[in-house]
Amino acid sequence: EVFAELDGLKKHPITSKEVEDAREGLVRALPGYFDTTESLASTAVDLYLRDEPLDRYQRLVAEIRAADLARVQAIALKYYEPGLMQLVLVGDAELCTKQVPPLSLGAFTVKAPPPAATK
Repeated sequence: EVFAELDGLKKHPITSKEVEDAREGLVRALPGYFDTTESLASTAVDLYLRDEPLDRYQRLVAEIRAADLARVQAIALKYYEPGLMQLVLVGDAELCTKQVPPLSLGAFTVKAPPPAATK
């Protein structure tokens, strides 16, 4: 389904309503980065580690609001190329081995989890 949605970007361009809904969702989610002491500290650490200025989120809101439909569509077509992506599934290896290869999504590799750490 993920790949079908990404492929659909080429057949059915993003609508202005989808952009507006996504824009509002992103902007409305930002206060959550500052609503508790823990989230505020985590956000501050993230800014520090990424060497971002303290007004990053204020500028981010302006950037999100300025993104127009044509730019969003162009970026989606440029960066969301299913053939260049890898999908990581976490689950029962036996079940995935039966269900995923028939979907013809590309190479399928099972990797065992690392051994549990001992005390």
